[in-house]
Amino acid sequence: MTKDEAKAVLSKIRMNYSKSFSNMDTKTGQVYLEIWQEGLADMKKDYADKALKYYLFEYTGDFAPTIGQFLAKCHEYRVEYERQHPVIRNAWETRIDG
Repeated sequence: MTKDEAKAVLSKIRMNYSKSFSNMDTKTGQVYLEIWQEGLADMKKDYADKALKYYLFEYTGDFAPTIGQFLAKCHEYRVEYERQHPVIRNAWETRIDG
């Protein structure tokens, strides 16, 4: 994801879990944003969008997810996708007998 896309994700989380961020000053908020941008840098936007929807519409916790929780949910969606769309990782290892 781009830094702007990661910022948009975090902005939506902040809006939905405003209590989690109510005492955060600007400097701490900037560091928090940088952590999320770094954590989401290699994440496909599709997986992050699904994780965001989970935390906005299904998650019933009182506090905003940590970046670790958010990334774990992204990885769940990645694994689910890979199970549904298997890819031959190394064609040379595939044998056809007959």
